[in-house]
This record gives sequence, C-alpha cells and structure tokens, in this order.
Amino acid sequence: MISGLKARQNILTATRRWIDDQTDGQIFLILADEEIAGITGWYEVNDGLPKYLEIGLRWHGLISGFRKRGVSRVVLGMLTRQLPEQARFLYDLATREDVIAYFTSLGFKVCEKPCLLGQLPYAKETVLRGSVPFLRTL
Repeated sequence: MISGLKARQNILTATRRWIDDQTDGQIFLILADEEIAGITGWYEVNDGLPKYLEIGLRWHGLISGFRKRGVSRVVLGMLTRQLPEQARFLYDLATREDVIAYFTSLGFKVCEKPCLLGQLPYAKETVLRGSVPFLRTL
C-alpha cells in the first residue's frame, strides 16, 4: 500500500504542474470508484508538417493494483476520442520490453528511424506509433 500511496502522490504532483497551461494537450486522472487509479494525457507533436496532427501520449500509466484488468485499454479508447478530429497518429516512448509488448498488442508499431519534435533520433527510448482511428474503436 505504501508504493500505491507514493504513486498517487507523484501523480498529483505531476498533474499540478500542468494544470495552469494545457495549451498543447490535456492530462486526466484515471479514477475508479472515486480513487485515483492512474494518469493519462496527450500533447501535440509539432514537427512543423501540417499534413497530419500527431499526438504524443503523456504519462499513461496505472497504479499496480489497477493493472491487468483492461482499464488501460478502455482509457486509451476514451483518450483518443478526446483528441482533435484531424489526429492520425499517437506516439509513445518506452524503454521497458513489457511496455513495448503491451503497446504493440494494441496495434502500435515500432518506428525504425524516429525523429520527433525536430530532435535527433531517440537513443534509449523505443518510439511506438499507433493509429488514432483504430484506437478510437477500443
């Protein structure tokens, strides 16, 4: 229970930092029976190419007691239905194999030569890209 309490405190602290300025996206607490179960959100990936609106997944995660119940899948579906209509892709950065496996099970693909936000290709993170129209069906 101590780790769950600490996770909830970390979620609230991180959320407070973004409350005043959400111009590039949104953040949401995930609640289950009025208890904080996790956090999710999105931000615009502004690569200067107006062809598609690309979105980054911001802090998507659940406290351990709420994992392996299908909550994350449902929340991703809900989240993508909140995205701007012109959004086509949702990106996630992952370093752990289990996280990469989870997102690939949802149809995300590993980007071979990723370069987001005009930065150099990521070194430690694996960049995954999912189809927003597909994720909206979850």
